[in-house]
Amino acid sequence: MSFLNRYNNLDLQIRSAKEFLEDDGLHNYSVGNSSEYPTILKSKTDGTVVWKKDYRQEEWNRDVVFHEIIQSKNNNQQIEYAIYASNNQDHYILKINSNGMLLSLKKIELLSPFGVFLVDSKLNNNFELA
Repeated sequence: MSFLNRYNNLDLQIRSAKEFLEDDGLHNYSVGNSSEYPTILKSKTDGTVVWKKDYRQEEWNRDVVFHEIIQSKNNNQQIEYAIYASNNQDHYILKINSNGMLLSLKKIELLSPFGVFLVDSKLNNNFELA
């Protein structure tokens, strides 16, 4: 509960929070929305904020929400993160690095009305955006 005790910000509504191992230790990644934009918060396990970033895209309206995050490694074995975002009409997969830099963004078309989910696989964690 140290995270809840140390980081109390009414501006950020967290949808999902997960703990991931990186080269410099464990970190929490929390995805959700600030008052205006989809947001990711990276913190240490004691709740100390490493960075908090809002993500703005011209094609998005204010209804886009970050729902889920998973960790993967690229072909060079560098850690990256895939984030699922939607506004219940349009759906996106974003990829960021551990510094929060946006590496790619892809709008995806759904084949069914059931939505999207990301699979956190320990066997195959190389996530490619085609």
